[in-house]
Amino acid sequence: MKIMRSIVVAVVAASALLNCPRAADAAQAPQPADCQATVKVAMTLTARFVTLPDAPDFAAKGQGELCYSIEGKSAKIKGESIPRLTYESDKPPAGLSALTVLVDEMPGTTPVVGWSNFPVVTLDHADVRVRAYESRAAEIKDGTSPIVDVVIPDIMLSTAPIAVEGEQVEGYVDGDSLEAKLVGRTVLPEADFADYDQWLSGQTVLLELAIEIENPYEKKTGEMKN
Repeated sequence: MKIMRSIVVAVVAASALLNCPRAADAAQAPQPADCQATVKVAMTLTARFVTLPDAPDFAAKGQGELCYSIEGKSAKIKGESIPRLTYESDKPPAGLSALTVLVDEMPGTTPVVGWSNFPVVTLDHADVRVRAYESRAAEIKDGTSPIVDVVIPDIMLSTAPIAVEGEQVEGYVDGDSLEAKLVGRTVLPEADFADYDQWLSGQTVLLELAIEIENPYEKKTGEMKN
């Protein structure tokens, strides 16, 4: 049972804590109207272009506070609460002076984490907006025009192993460290952006989402790892 509770914590933000006596007290803090609970997380989304061997991987990172509610053996996450993930290239592609990629869950969505087939854990119904800018991250303001702006709908991730173009990866959960990794694949949509349409449109991408949950009962020593 401890492992089962920990898996929920590691993937969705401590749903296990809802049934933990110490957490019951902490849960008395005011929550958004559509949340049972919130929890601080650090996330890293790594994208690997397996059909483009010369393309570098990119890892977008972010931290925030997830808002979620539990229904049976699943948890619904408020899309707006998923933190923005940012990737800033230290070696922009030829022809670009800078490259920053922002990854956001679409507003109004409700990604669902399920563990009815434990030990397999899934994340479904994630609709992700990806924007690329020829700017440093600090230079991006409201109104800055992206060089690429696409939405990737209905992404599904899981702890189950998958193979793409001969490469196999699998996820895991670690209840002791409150860390998890979910994996999946997607195909980049078509979009009328010059270089994107030529090189990336229709390409298969291998996704790895690493999640670190803050332990609310551990003495704070600084920022979360990310």
